[in-house]
Amino acid sequence: MDIPKASVLLFFPLTLALGLVTRNVLLLFGALPMEGYLLDSSNLINGIFVGHAFEIFAALFGIVSYYTFQVYKMILPVSVDDKTNQKIISGQISKVVIIITWLIVTKVWFFGDSLFDRLQEHTGATCQYPEGLQKLIARNDNYSSCERAGGLWTGGFRASGHLFILTTVLGSLAFEWRSDLSVFVKDPSFSRWGLIPTTIVMAFWILMFWVTSIFFHTVIEKVIGVAIALAFLSILYISKACAYVNIN
Repeated sequence: MDIPKASVLLFFPLTLALGLVTRNVLLLFGALPMEGYLLDSSNLINGIFVGHAFEIFAALFGIVSYYTFQVYKMILPVSVDDKTNQKIISGQISKVVIIITWLIVTKVWFFGDSLFDRLQEHTGATCQYPEGLQKLIARNDNYSSCERAGGLWTGGFRASGHLFILTTVLGSLAFEWRSDLSVFVKDPSFSRWGLIPTTIVMAFWILMFWVTSIFFHTVIEKVIGVAIALAFLSILYISKACAYVNIN
């Protein structure tokens, strides 16, 4: 079973479109909830599956990589040389390092504020301080200093970090699975230790993607968040620029 690469990429804009349609239908009937468990950013599901998405993704990528290596040992000739083994292993390690580094640079840290935070800073974000005073961005006033002061960072263009992260981790795992899933499922140990936990986590990630697409951010902020992630996935898994790290 070989899932087309285009299908992996199309899943995200189609799911986003479904979320936007759902939002408009709820608005039409005056039934769009303004509060609820999933709408609270501090809920347990969000805290675990998005708050620790990097760590969970790295663990799942490791599991899938292990079984990928086992699959290639089965389907390649018995006399597979060490160079082929090293290529498979180094390719998987290179990919997970590239993906995690990209997520950190864009959403956590890039010699100070992340790229997403810098985008918001340079498009007019302001810090709402506890005492109610609003201070325009100055040279030393940024997301990090605002957060340390207990302020609320508002304004500017805020691309959806949730959709960006979820598209990246879901898409990466889907690309890893797409060629070898039919072989994976024949292995009882993979079904137990790989398929079941990965499917559960991905289901929660898809749920969070759908909730975000309905209730949070403007349309353009959601589209840009997904688009940036899809561009990255296309470069890593489809373009010839990164062909050296892909074995399927």
